[in-house]
Amino acid sequence: MSCSRAPLFAATLLSWALAATCFAQQDSASGSSAPAQVSPGTNTTASPPAPQEPKKVWTNDDLAGLTRNSPASKTANSNATARRSKPGYDSSENLVRSYRAQIDILQKQIADVDKQIADLQAAVSGKIVDEPRKYNPWGGRIGDWNAQVEQLQKKRQNLQGQIDSLEKKIRQVNR
Repeated sequence: MSCSRAPLFAATLLSWALAATCFAQQDSASGSSAPAQVSPGTNTTASPPAPQEPKKVWTNDDLAGLTRNSPASKTANSNATARRSKPGYDSSENLVRSYRAQIDILQKQIADVDKQIADLQAAVSGKIVDEPRKYNPWGGRIGDWNAQVEQLQKKRQNLQGQIDSLEKKIRQVNR
């Protein structure tokens, strides 16, 4: 029974290969030859699509030699100028708004640090602590609450310094 299937299988493969070859010849012939019949209303002067110029691929070597007058920087500068020249665009207002958002984030962080400091100082003074003691991520011993309070106070001072510098920048923008 398997012997009778083998010639059938071979004939099927041969017919598929023959059909594929015919279709391939038909596709290549139709792509290169002109149409045989032209109707009177159709345009017979079809032009091939114009070849497009390849786009410039910028490498690090190309970018190293850029100056203010290079074509790439002119495009970038003109886009930035166009954004700034829109009516209602005030960079100082946006800058102040950005500084205010940063200050809000820093003030929330200060509030969290103040709460941690208050909880630790309450524990140091002997009050009952609601939460179990956690591992100190800043180093130090687990029971060294005073060292953790000092580190939190340094963090608070750092955050306050960042807020002060942002407020100074706001004052400079508003001049």
